[in-house]
Amino acid sequence: MAIELTIDRHIATLSLGGANELNPLDYPLLYDLDAKYVELAANPDVRVVILRGAGEKHFCAGYNLKVGLESFKADEDRLNYDSGPFYHRGPPVLTYRRLLTPVIGAVRGWCLGVGMCLFGMNTDIRIAGTSARFGFTEMKRALAGATVMCRLPYQLPYAAMMWMSTTGEFLDAATAHRLGYVNEVVPDEQVMIRAQEIAERIAAAPPLSLRAEKWAMLRGETATHRQAVDYGAMLAALNAFDRDTVAAARAAVGRRAVEG
Repeated sequence: MAIELTIDRHIATLSLGGANELNPLDYPLLYDLDAKYVELAANPDVRVVILRGAGEKHFCAGYNLKVGLESFKADEDRLNYDSGPFYHRGPPVLTYRRLLTPVIGAVRGWCLGVGMCLFGMNTDIRIAGTSARFGFTEMKRALAGATVMCRLPYQLPYAAMMWMSTTGEFLDAATAHRLGYVNEVVPDEQVMIRAQEIAERIAAAPPLSLRAEKWAMLRGETATHRQAVDYGAMLAALNAFDRDTVAAARAAVGRRAVEG
């Protein structure tokens, strides 16, 4: 299996395909996904991305442990060294690779381990089916220390994050929605339909405005309040000179005049 990328009318869809219907990922697949992110980042025609699991049952049940050691050993050229003991950051898509294009996560079934890392780090709007289950089972397998764990507490309450990571228990779709981790919960058969509806709505917006909005949000994650405000003001000023943005603003003003 591989990572499938399709593009249709400004909307890109990335499908995570693993060794079976659970869509387990390994390092070759993750680097393939990272390459797809680089490709999408360089494509000005893409205005929104849908990230989903291949098939109809699961998003991603985690890392493929059957090939894990082999992938790690074969990937020694990607090891990174620091002043302390060596560590392996892994594919950039798991750590710092972020698209400026809005990404919609469409999840059904299992969203575990590396799957939840991808979902948490690389999606902005999230639609879950009623069957969705989120969690980290690493502790049950004597594994721990996922690089992305330091980022997810920004998206989930600390207690909920620690509950999952230390007990291996799952969050169901309703609980994830209550905690604000997903935007909507719909019947499984409606997940992709709803994701497509939202993608079409986003794709109708001026592309530079979409990127500027997300860029400001990402910048604000690590900037001081003053830096974030200044950066947002700069992006807003640059955006004001964009042809698509000006045309959209004039059209909106025209509609309001007619409606008023």
